[in-house]
Amino acid sequence: MGSYVHAEALRASGVAVRAMICLEMIGFFSDAPDSQAYPLSGLQFVYPS
Repeated sequence: MGSYVHAEALRASGVAVRAMICLEMIGFFSDAPDSQAYPLSGLQFVYPS
């Protein structure tokens, strides 16, 4: 409900939202070698392998 509540608060405040990118839960888990990849280039420099 956090995203919904936040979006409603923005709308109630009159904030014009042009876009939103959500990276939550867009993948899957596998522990096989080389089976995982980041959805955006550059994230490998922020998050561990």
